Amino acid sequence: MIQGRFQKQLRMRKNLIWRNVFISALFAFGLTAVLGGLGIYWYVQQPKLNDLQQQINRLPDGKDRVVLVKDRIALENTINSTLVQAFGGFGLIVTAFVSIQNLRATQQNVMLTEEKQITERFTQAISQLGSNEITIRVGAIYALERIAKDSEQDHWAIMEI
Repeated sequence: MIQGRFQKQLRMRKNLIWRNVFISALFAFGLTAVLGGLGIYWYVQQPKLNDLQQQINRLPDGKDRVVLVKDRIALENTINSTLVQAFGGFGLIVTAFVSIQNLRATQQNVMLTEEKQITERFTQAISQLGSNEITIRVGAIYALERIAKDSEQDHWAIMEI
């Protein structure tokens, strides 16, 4: 019974390691894709800014030049806001992902802690069954009964004792 739990925990840890390797690789691929996409976006938009700047430099001071300067500034703002929104969205996704992983790890720790507590209670109750005092033995029987109610996995093993 107790060996089966440790084997189960070992399998869970191995599965967790492989899952974390896969998730890390997926995260690295996603980060590379996002950064590559943003780089391509910036690279495509940069010639438009350069063309506007060249047009601005060729024009004399006047109303047309002011309009082109405003257009260039608007284009820069659009490019910058798009890049910031993309990084913010990626940051939001990463935060959500990390939060979900943290929740899963916490749930797994709670489960392992509960199993550890049941194992410790079981071991203590079994050792109390060997006591010379009748009250301690009766208490051990009640403790085993409680463990059998709390843990369906251990119920029949306890009933056999």
